[in-house]
Amino acid sequence: MTWLRLDRKVVAVDLVRAAASLIPTAVTAGVLGLEPGDAWPALAVAVIGVTRAAADLIRWATTRYRITDERVEMRGGLFVRGERWIARDRIRSVSSDARLAHRLFGLRVVTVGAGLTGVAGSTAALRIDAVSVETARRLHQMLDGDTHAPDTGQVLARFQPSWIFYNVLSVWAVFAGAALLWGGYWLGRLFGYDAFEHARRLADGVAPLWIVLIAALAFTIVGSAGLVVGFVSANWNFRLTRVAGNLRTTQGLLRTNTVDREEHRVRGIQIREPQVWRWLGVAETSLITTGVSLWSATGGATILPRGPVTVARATAAEILGSDVLSRPLRRPPRAALRRRLVRATVQAAVATVGWLPFGGPLDAIWLFPALLAVTTAGAVLAYRSLGHAVHDGYLVVRAGPLTRATAAVQLRAVIGWRVRQSFFQRRLGLATVTAATAAGQGAYTAHDIAATDVQGLVAAAGRAKYRPAPSCSMADPARLVPVARGLPEPPE
Repeated sequence: MTWLRLDRKVVAVDLVRAAASLIPTAVTAGVLGLEPGDAWPALAVAVIGVTRAAADLIRWATTRYRITDERVEMRGGLFVRGERWIARDRIRSVSSDARLAHRLFGLRVVTVGAGLTGVAGSTAALRIDAVSVETARRLHQMLDGDTHAPDTGQVLARFQPSWIFYNVLSVWAVFAGAALLWGGYWLGRLFGYDAFEHARRLADGVAPLWIVLIAALAFTIVGSAGLVVGFVSANWNFRLTRVAGNLRTTQGLLRTNTVDREEHRVRGIQIREPQVWRWLGVAETSLITTGVSLWSATGGATILPRGPVTVARATAAEILGSDVLSRPLRRPPRAALRRRLVRATVQAAVATVGWLPFGGPLDAIWLFPALLAVTTAGAVLAYRSLGHAVHDGYLVVRAGPLTRATAAVQLRAVIGWRVRQSFFQRRLGLATVTAATAAGQGAYTAHDIAATDVQGLVAAAGRAKYRPAPSCSMADPARLVPVARGLPEPPE
């Protein structure tokens, strides 16, 4: 196949960007009449904008790409020529997105991801920036066998306005508000207005406590408004559909983003619920899939925006074909709770002893009970978050005292097992079982299950077989008789 160029409309986009970057300079110099020394931020914006537009023009003139039967190739560069390629059998996802300027000119940026992370993760995806809408559809058709037509498949989830509420209730609203107000302050300084001095005059005679409360309220209101704008801009018109064997997410207000993930690579789903979110019934949902991570350049494994946990579980049931994430899990034995309570007591005692050189012996009278109450609450939360089960061919594990994560992994995707026991676990008849897989984070763990349950859990995989190695420090054989004597061979 011949080498192809990027769409010539990219030149028009660059001209628009260059013109837009000159607007602040024109306003400060022509309308406000500021001197160059006072208008340096606007001049910096103009220089950066024009420079980026010129560099983008050079990139358009020198970049070529092509798709062969074996791989996707791209080459370019003015002074230093480079060529990159991705084998087509290594492609894990194909996405297309368009900022407002691209949408005005009918352009799309197509990103081809190979699912690589780590040192080379930032360069593992090829970005074809930019091509026409029709060319983007053809690229999707060639790379994932989909015509990329409007979403006419099965709709699994759709944006709901009520989701905005769940994304506003965040402690980050205060920090976002502080950042926005700080930026507004410096913008006002550019135009000769000192908002801080104005606020100081208004605060004369006001009690310091009221000043702090009003400032916190202002930060929260402004930050919440910023979070609303950010969430709506990123997730407006969100749709999750099943189209031609792909799970497709489409979202965005000013910048549209479409990501296709091959469904046959999905090995499970994970639902994360931080403690505060659990009280509100909020969760984040991500795929456990091969070749795609949470930080992938093509959109990652996140399949739903933050929203109601009921929607997350219903969507997971549609994708997995089973409601395994809605079923009750088997809680570890009470010995697991005793282990955590003992650990909490030791932690409180050590922290109290460590404080004595800075305080006094009398401090231990109130410090130890206070710390013990906190660590005990954490121990109870940690225990209540634990659970495991095997349902419909899935291993379901749950853990996390502050951020509870519930993962359902296909048993056929498990490639190995690791059973670990500490000295105290052996005394309590507990074991920690980790299932290794090539998908997601690579390992999913059932913490502190009964040692006698290890055999049944591992045998449920069908082809797994576990025997303790002679050199490993396992429990007394009397405590792990069902395990040490071996597992039945999986059926033919």
